Amino acid sequence: MSRRPLDQTGMLLMVVLATIWAFGQAHLKWVADTIAPTLQIGLRGFIGSALILGLLAWRGQLSSISHFWRAGLMAGGLFALEFYLVGESLRYTNASHMSVFLYTAPLFVALGSHFVLQAERLNRRQWIGIALAFFGLAFSFLGGDNQTLDRRMLFGDALALLAGAAWGATTLVIRKSTLAEAPAMLTLFYQLSVSAVVITAMAISSGQTALVMGSALVVSLLFQGVILSFLSFWVWFSMLKRYYAAQLGSFSFLTPILGVIFGTWLLDEQLEPQFMIGGCAVIAGIAVVNLRSTGTKPR
Repeated sequence: MSRRPLDQTGMLLMVVLATIWAFGQAHLKWVADTIAPTLQIGLRGFIGSALILGLLAWRGQLSSISHFWRAGLMAGGLFALEFYLVGESLRYTNASHMSVFLYTAPLFVALGSHFVLQAERLNRRQWIGIALAFFGLAFSFLGGDNQTLDRRMLFGDALALLAGAAWGATTLVIRKSTLAEAPAMLTLFYQLSVSAVVITAMAISSGQTALVMGSALVVSLLFQGVILSFLSFWVWFSMLKRYYAAQLGSFSFLTPILGVIFGTWLLDEQLEPQFMIGGCAVIAGIAVVNLRSTGTKPR
């Protein structure tokens, strides 16, 4: 299937997907009194991976699972690390902070690609974007009145930033390993299934197993397992086959912005001036890094 420029339907779908992903991040903390974020992530991984397993069976691709298992375990381990850090970060910092710092992943992908993928070395504009983004990170952590900085929040922010680095490392592993030739949903199966086992075990070992049984818990897990972990990524990978990836990627910047909006709306989070300035610099820097050169055909 030949790819085409993004049309109105594609734009609408990308806005919907960005909204789902952003809401999912705030949702983890929104229902934290019902179920701990780390346990949420583990259980939704079981639901999502079971649904993907059914999809792979329907497509006749189950036999492919054994072909990529080594790279799959590596990618799954990094994915588990990423979301374990996400869950832990939400114990200390705001969901809006986590959303912005998690989406620094493209910076780590760009830096890693510069050293391991010869065809994707950074140009001057991209280095400027990286410098701008890291200035924003430094300002978010160190700017403002140091006496008012919450050490617990800074620790949570650091965990979210490490989660972004783990996400970037996962992307590089997928691109440099045999998973580059694997069906996209198979790669997602490895990520969700491995992370489900690892993160649930971590939640149990750290005593984060308290549940408030009721309809809120059921609805939350169904949303996260069926809509967030399965359907949204099925639609995303389907769109990657239809539209130019660069144009789709430009909409991903909506997610941290919407994440901040959901954090302030659902959780009444207060945004510090240094975070707002630094966060804007981070998002702007990532945008500069990912801008395609003028005249380059998107693909």
